[in-house]
Amino acid sequence: MRPLIVVLLVSMLFGCATSRKQGESSPYIDISDGPESTTEEQKTQPDDLAFQGIQGVFESEDYHEVISLVTKFKKRFSNSSHMPEAFQLKGMAYLLTNRPRYAIPQFLAAISRTKDAQFRLYLRYNLAAARYEAKQYRLAWKTLENLNPNDFDPLNRIKVYQLRARYNEKNGKIRQAIDDLMHASFHVTSRTSHLHLNRQLEQDLLKLDDRGEAQIFYEKYSDSPLADIVLFSLIRHELSQNQITLAEKNLEALLHGFPGSPHRDEASQLLDSIQETKLRVNPMAIGILLPVRGRFSEFGRKALQAIELAFEVLNERSPYRQYQLIVEDSGDNAEQAIAALDTLFFKHNVIAVIGPLLSKGIDEITERAQELGLPLFSLAQYDGQVGGNVVQAGINPQIQARTIAKYAVEDLGFKKFAVLFPQDRFGKSYSNAFWKAIEDLGGSVTSAETYAPGEVDFRAPVDKLAGLHYQQARQAEIDDLEGIRQEMGITKRTRKTEQYYNLRPKTDFEAVFIPDEPRVAGQILPAFSFRDIDHVTFLGTSAWNTPELVRRAERYAEGATFVDAFYENPTDGNARSFIQNYSNTFDETPGRIEATAFDAAKILAELLVSSSNKTRDDVRSHFTNIKNHRGVTGEISWEDGYLHRQLHLFSVKNGSIVHLAHSSDEH
Repeated sequence: MRPLIVVLLVSMLFGCATSRKQGESSPYIDISDGPESTTEEQKTQPDDLAFQGIQGVFESEDYHEVISLVTKFKKRFSNSSHMPEAFQLKGMAYLLTNRPRYAIPQFLAAISRTKDAQFRLYLRYNLAAARYEAKQYRLAWKTLENLNPNDFDPLNRIKVYQLRARYNEKNGKIRQAIDDLMHASFHVTSRTSHLHLNRQLEQDLLKLDDRGEAQIFYEKYSDSPLADIVLFSLIRHELSQNQITLAEKNLEALLHGFPGSPHRDEASQLLDSIQETKLRVNPMAIGILLPVRGRFSEFGRKALQAIELAFEVLNERSPYRQYQLIVEDSGDNAEQAIAALDTLFFKHNVIAVIGPLLSKGIDEITERAQELGLPLFSLAQYDGQVGGNVVQAGINPQIQARTIAKYAVEDLGFKKFAVLFPQDRFGKSYSNAFWKAIEDLGGSVTSAETYAPGEVDFRAPVDKLAGLHYQQARQAEIDDLEGIRQEMGITKRTRKTEQYYNLRPKTDFEAVFIPDEPRVAGQILPAFSFRDIDHVTFLGTSAWNTPELVRRAERYAEGATFVDAFYENPTDGNARSFIQNYSNTFDETPGRIEATAFDAAKILAELLVSSSNKTRDDVRSHFTNIKNHRGVTGEISWEDGYLHRQLHLFSVKNGSIVHLAHSSDEH
């Protein structure tokens, strides 16, 4: 007779039932029929009959009697071939009466007596289970870790993985426990086992230090029968963190991918709730998405003050005071910014949003605004998904590059340019825009080099621009210098003879565009002079509009030219009034960030008041009404998702930054 594998359910693990008929859900393996094959004719010996009697008592669940009968059986038939099975039954009887310590020696005795490898394998598992129940955890794991789950049949393979999971849970190794349960899930064939794994898995997922790690397990075990349990745990975490965007997408994935999930009804209700919330709108609530904490919080504070000034929050008679400004922290990454945007939309039901200020994650943020149908006035430099619901209210790279390129070609008369930029998104965006603008204007970029972000030594990239880096390409000139030295009898390199050893720079350009911060530009500009590259004009971005540029580059910044949307001493009365009001209110002088934030906020405020907008669609439909708005950064009009304005031109003259004029082209 082949071994009968029955696993028994005990109250300390999964419930109160102990019937052997329910053995599928028990953590133990009962091999009560033993490993040996015997025929009916062979079962005539006294020990055979006695052992059959013990089996019958075990079947009737009289476990105390089983223990007594095995003790007597051992005294009478100590050399019987049934002794391993008898020890196994006695060990099971102890386990099923909650006496695991007494079960351990029985399983050990059975292991030592049996010659059947498969029977010994199951006995070793039961030994590990008994040791675990007896709280001998180290010994339990020592036994368990040497068992390969794949050596067991599918039903008992599940139990091996479950016991491993329980051990890992006990030792705080929650990730390993989840791995064990997910492996077990591939062998589930019954609803009962499925439910037990569900329960254990859900408890472990709640114990993760970062419940967002469920995303990792979902991706790793997406084909598991329990993948929906992991996914729903992730959804709960996302909702708790107000990550509505991610939660909504995952709810849709669960409903479409797991029609039989036990969480289907709850997921459907949650998705309906999210979608219903999208229809709600508070026409008096304006969302503000800015960095409130962290290293960029100071910029967020300045922008918020400008927005408050635009909405005239201190003027009790202002028509804009009826609007409520609700601020959410955009955080340090795209996920935090999207969660904040979702909070403004789903919790506060804002009619429109001003922000973000930072460009990090702008693609994801603007994409989410488009999905929600939420009007958003972005203050970031980079565009993201402009158009539709998104208005680019900041000063982006394209506008700056086009303006400085036009001035260099049409006003300064330059035709040939070099570009030196950092190998990051910032540098690539500006350099590409500048290159295109120059070519559109009939000029050419004759040389371009890059450097790594954070670089402090710029000799190599400058040498490359000047043809000094790859000297082998100028071997003929090197030979000429050597000939001159021989003719002149120069044998020693000194300050006076240096010119006969060094190649002269070859600069096939009249100006160099360097789209980087003044801290970096302050190191790059002197490097050109140190390489005898004189009489070139340096072109920059709005980031250069600060005394820091001159302080760092000193005399090498002379003649540097750049653009900006705002400056401290404007001739425009509207801009002067803004500076005075801002300074009087907040006791500090505003800059570009405050000015662009003020303009965006004032445009939105006037749009809301003048058109009596009650829905988000109303706001979006009135974008075309933004024409010739007299902003503090100039005259502004909306076109194709952008707030177009004229930029100002600046240059360093005699160690000071001076305003040149408005650009001749309206952007």
